[in-house]
Amino acid sequence: MEVERNASLPFISVQLLNLAPSIKTKVHVKPTNTGLLLHYQSHVDIRYKQSNYHHVRSCLLHIIRLVILLTRMRST
Repeated sequence: MEVERNASLPFISVQLLNLAPSIKTKVHVKPTNTGLLLHYQSHVDIRYKQSNYHHVRSCLLHIIRLVILLTRMRST
């Protein structure tokens, strides 16, 4: 389990900053990232679209869980 150091908690590619009474997040983006996403109605095989959707969904769930964890840790 990661431990908060200097009011910061790193997790995967997200860094949670504990700025009492609020929490800020920073997301690491690789320099090679173009910022382009697949349009769901494009002519790309469905498995690539589903894979992209599931990856984005799992990343968002990780971020939400971390924010909830930090909120609970702060309230105790």
